Amino acid sequence: MNPTSLFHLDFLPVHYREKKVQRQTNVWRASVVALVVGALATALVCQISLKYQAQRELKDLQPRYLGAQMATQHLKDLQHRLKLETEKAELYVYLQNPWPRTQLMAAVRAEMPSQVTLKELRITREAPPVTTVATPERPRPKSKTEEAADVAKLSPAARDLKKMREDFDRQLTVVALSGVATDEQQLRQYLKQLGQNDLFTKVEWGPVEQSDAEQSAGMKFAVRLTVRPGYDQLGGPQAAPEQAALEPAVAGDSNKPPANGALAQRGEP
Repeated sequence: MNPTSLFHLDFLPVHYREKKVQRQTNVWRASVVALVVGALATALVCQISLKYQAQRELKDLQPRYLGAQMATQHLKDLQHRLKLETEKAELYVYLQNPWPRTQLMAAVRAEMPSQVTLKELRITREAPPVTTVATPERPRPKSKTEEAADVAKLSPAARDLKKMREDFDRQLTVVALSGVATDEQQLRQYLKQLGQNDLFTKVEWGPVEQSDAEQSAGMKFAVRLTVRPGYDQLGGPQAAPEQAALEPAVAGDSNKPPANGALAQRGEP
């Protein structure tokens, strides 16, 4: 028997060895628990520190946030006011649509030669001729209740403009003339000048007949002038209202070509 093997012999009872292993296990358990508690404590301290730091940053940002909210609300108020003012401006422009009757009368009288005597002038509004152009399929028309709800959402200016468009955009302004001319050539020249006027889109006249009245010797004529739509209307002038106001009310340049082929004759004399 090797003498050194005697040092490896354990003469202690088994329960002593078990207690020793249990003590070592308890030490390891305590170490692990201490490490876990230390890690949790460290994490808690870090979380508290981050919380206080976030609170400080939030406190610093609070005035800026309130200022941004006030600026956003102010911007919304300005946009709303701009919308209202724009609608008022559109209504004001539309109110300038109907050409003044004095301007129409001045355009008719400006180039009238002495050989032409005007007997009657009437300014009326008429429905446009019905066209057979195919239109795309329209959505289901709204009921009166839905239309009333939509109108109620509009501002007073937008509501008035909508009503005026429904009433006036569907009609044409027509100037009807009738009178007597002693010179047919001068009458034709006069009608040609009317066709060159930017206020009128079409000039129509019927057959020229000999007048049977003794006190009005000459040829009777009847002319129908279709007035161009006003500003902010389909087919109306595109210039700004302040620029258009600076232009002459009547285009009297006989060398200017007709604006849009507006001269038409419904019958030969």
